[in-house]
Amino acid sequence: HKKEAPYVDVLIKELDIYIQKVPALRSRECQHIHLGGGTPTFLSAQELTRLITEIRKRLKISPDDFEGSI
Repeated sequence: HKKEAPYVDVLIKELDIYIQKVPALRSRECQHIHLGGGTPTFLSAQELTRLITEIRKRLKISPDDFEGSI
């Protein structure tokens, strides 16, 4: 678990780069977020909450049609 905070930091930086390269993401509503591939298992509840919070800060989440899975 010593590596999870730096890992989340890198994921957030990667999202920032992606948003910079695809500016339309700032205005389009996000309808789906799916986390998998071991990330949810690897992260503590605190770091998983931080990751989801940072994603929500950066993306416009659809208030009516949102679907997510972990």
